[in-house]
Amino acid sequence: MMKKTFVAVAVAAALSVPAAANAADVLGKNLQIYGKVHLSVDSVDNGADKNLNLASNSSRLGFKGQYDVSDSLQGIWQIETKVVYDNGKASSFTGRNTFAGLKGGFGAIKAGYKDTPFKDIRGKFDIFGDTVGDARNLLGSSSNHDASEDIRADNMIEYSSPKVGGLQFNAMYSTSWNDTMVAGQDNNDYSAMSLNLLYKMGDLGFYVGWQKAKNGPGNDDAKGTRVAATYDVGAARIGAIYEKTDAGSYNQRLNHTGYGLNVAFKMDSSNKLKLQYVKVGESDLAGGNDSGKQYSVGWDHKLGKATSMYVMYNSLKNDPAASFRIKGGHDYNAYSPAAPGDTVKAFSIGLIQKF
Repeated sequence: MMKKTFVAVAVAAALSVPAAANAADVLGKNLQIYGKVHLSVDSVDNGADKNLNLASNSSRLGFKGQYDVSDSLQGIWQIETKVVYDNGKASSFTGRNTFAGLKGGFGAIKAGYKDTPFKDIRGKFDIFGDTVGDARNLLGSSSNHDASEDIRADNMIEYSSPKVGGLQFNAMYSTSWNDTMVAGQDNNDYSAMSLNLLYKMGDLGFYVGWQKAKNGPGNDDAKGTRVAATYDVGAARIGAIYEKTDAGSYNQRLNHTGYGLNVAFKMDSSNKLKLQYVKVGESDLAGGNDSGKQYSVGWDHKLGKATSMYVMYNSLKNDPAASFRIKGGHDYNAYSPAAPGDTVKAFSIGLIQKF
């Protein structure tokens, strides 16, 4: 009877979520439901064909909670899954950041499956995340999109320090970041370490990240360093990022530097104009000539506290030996160039609903 009552209460609460809420309390802070619906209609020209696509962009449904372990210690947990609205398919129920842990005056410790601190730095900069203009199309990516240093690590343990004067430190270790196993055990030849330092005080934000991921016996490690900054001046927010990635001989296409610049200008309380430029230089691959650059321009309009729409245009230009694609947060849609060196252009209209 108690189980039936719990399910009834949970379902009723989920169905009665007000549109303006960030999360619905089902059992107070013990259980909350949250999510985001992000759909877009994309008109894409890959250099040979023009297509119209409906895309679901990292839409998600999540459950999280916290509870008192003692007067000074709390248990925390989260389960988050991807929801693909354009075709109804999805990954596993725990396909996105999913973990459990403890938090208190010492900070927080989480264990499970989660974005690395290095990956989080890009999110501090990117104003077109999960759209056709996502900076992930270039930053952290190889020129033939066979590898990326923006990973969500399996088997991870992460420590987050308390915030002190606007400063916070995050450190993650993964016993096997891609879940490679030997004899039923994690293979530490695929371990990873990732760190970041976050500073936010007033109008200034400054962020640094570092990562090293092993790629198995005899292979060079994949390493990455990122530095990003944001500054609010008047109605504008200016952002910049620089990164250096290096996987040695394991994947020479990842051995390059990249940077980006952007500005978001608030026209009024409901409208925002955004511009972003991202470039990745040539890699160490023999012959080179595999750099790429991306131009994005967009307009965001708030329809309500939890609902917004946008219109944007993105141009991804490949050097003759590069095949960078528009992927970002798109689910089951990857807009690749028709041939190396082609430019991929996209015009997109999107709707975002948070709850």
